[in-house]
Amino acid sequence: MKNDPITLFVFLDENQQSSGSIFLDDGHSYDFTKLKKYIHQKFIFESNKLFTKSYHLNYKTLRIERIIIANLIKNPNQVIFNNSQLQFVYQEKDQILTIRNPKDLFVGENWEIIFD
Repeated sequence: MKNDPITLFVFLDENQQSSGSIFLDDGHSYDFTKLKKYIHQKFIFESNKLFTKSYHLNYKTLRIERIIIANLIKNPNQVIFNNSQLQFVYQEKDQILTIRNPKDLFVGENWEIIFD
């Protein structure tokens, strides 16, 4: 479970914005204090972009297997990561966008996804 991939849930407000952070360490030692082995990263959705802001990246990365964005008012024409289009499903009735198995997307790395 500690090495399982991550599902990132993003809940947009009425301004189509959201932010939240994650703290990851090994879950059992004090290496986060002694050796500073942890990840502290913020996820931000604004201006039709989902991106990270890193405060501390000194732990192994974890793969993101799914991103679910709730309350997304508009179905984007495309979703771009690293100059490549990501496959996504948009449920118009529920205003939920889901990206499954985005390649090369990890917690513990800086990245940006554009919803165009």
